[in-house]
Amino acid sequence: MPIGDSVYGEHGRLGGTAGGDSVLRHAPVLLLGGLFLFTVGLKAARTPLWFDEILTYHVASLSGPGTIIKALLTKAENHPPLDYILRHYAMAAFGGSELAFRLPSVLAALIASACLYLIVLRRTSVLPALVAFSFPFVTYMLKHFYEGRPYATLLASMCLAFLAWQLAAEKQSGPRLVFLALCLSLGPHLHYYGVLNYVPIAVGEAWRCWERRKISWPIVACFAVSFAVLAPLVPFAIHSRDFSAHFWTPLGPSMIAHMLVKIFSPTLPAAIVALIGCAVAVLFIGGGPGRRADEHAIPRHEVAAALMLAIVPLTTYVLAVLVTRAYTDKYLINSVAGVALVLAYLTGRLQAWRPGCALIIAASIGLMSVVTLGYLARYVPARTYNIAAEERRLIEATEHPVLIPDANHFMQIHFYLPQILRDKIYTIADRKLAIEYIGHDTNELVFDRLRPYIPMNAVTLCAFTTQHSQFLMVLVSPSWIVRRLLADGAESRVHEKSMKEAEVLSVAINGRIGC
Repeated sequence: MPIGDSVYGEHGRLGGTAGGDSVLRHAPVLLLGGLFLFTVGLKAARTPLWFDEILTYHVASLSGPGTIIKALLTKAENHPPLDYILRHYAMAAFGGSELAFRLPSVLAALIASACLYLIVLRRTSVLPALVAFSFPFVTYMLKHFYEGRPYATLLASMCLAFLAWQLAAEKQSGPRLVFLALCLSLGPHLHYYGVLNYVPIAVGEAWRCWERRKISWPIVACFAVSFAVLAPLVPFAIHSRDFSAHFWTPLGPSMIAHMLVKIFSPTLPAAIVALIGCAVAVLFIGGGPGRRADEHAIPRHEVAAALMLAIVPLTTYVLAVLVTRAYTDKYLINSVAGVALVLAYLTGRLQAWRPGCALIIAASIGLMSVVTLGYLARYVPARTYNIAAEERRLIEATEHPVLIPDANHFMQIHFYLPQILRDKIYTIADRKLAIEYIGHDTNELVFDRLRPYIPMNAVTLCAFTTQHSQFLMVLVSPSWIVRRLLADGAESRVHEKSMKEAEVLSVAINGRIGC
């Protein structure tokens, strides 16, 4: 299966044989998609929301799209509005449960894999397409497929844009061109790093134009129209830059390798099985005639686009250094699509030479995805959680305020605690001291921006110690706040009702601290 100009004939796309598509050929991907929906849906329904998701939930729960847009323009959160609006309508339709809130992510992840399947299926056959479909499920990014943040939807936007470009490159009809323009503009409306969706498509289209020695002006027009559609995002993007000054992630070239290892290390078992299986196939199983080399060709411009998509960690790092200062694994989710396409194209190429090897690769990745999803289902809580149970008992029993220094723990407890008890818990949101002790103020800035919309006791250390001389403190991890309190003479002892997964201290102070 050479990489070259595509051949569009009347033969089927599934196995190189003439005739209509057989539903049975799609059975593995249908079964795997069903398993994904069941397992990931169950995980989405029973896993407690965490800090970032709770921020998104609060904004998405506002009265309507207009209110959401107004809140984002006043810096309530640092993402574009579309993902919040999608979740708003999901909760309006299905209630305010964790599953309803996360439903756009679950469906987006399935749409992304389905697009990868179609992109490869239109060029090769079922086995390489199955590789493309199942590969995202064996990466570290699986955790973001049920998370209520815009990362799965960002992945779906990239896969939709790639499929739309593939269709438009074949036939530049009005509907296909409109579809391409819409898909290109979709990514940045979901997440600002969606602007990088343009890069692989632009590289692939430039390659295609160079090979044809002719510019495709309708596709260039799609780029121009999609850029024009991005204009309303400018005010939101300007506000989001407030977070770049002291963002929590460090920057350095070594981060690229670190993120690649983190994202793709779960695929190692499948890779080992595939390599061993291919070695056995090459040594002991005849290659057979295979398919004719030119029966299904993969256009070079699509390969160039897939390779460019696979190096998203590099392009994202460049953007982070130059503009955003924000770089972490979830921003690199589109690299999963690039690697999936490259691996699928290589499997298709191998299928023409050693069909047995292609089968082994598809089977190893497919089975690994089943095992991964099964493992995920195995550790889904047996019943709906009661995450704030111990904290609730502690707060009800004490007459003192309860300080929770860890921002993530505070946000989660505040979200799941009954409304009547929320006034008794506090966290410290002191940007100046946070920068002094830990070098970033991301969480503190979040509390500051969200305060007008969600009442919560996120105060400076000075304000808290001025008001309270005795309090309980719940520690789930080391905190600079403890160091500062002890350094300024605070007295502490272990509270007699310490919780199983946290240490509870009884603290007394003389005078203000942190002022």
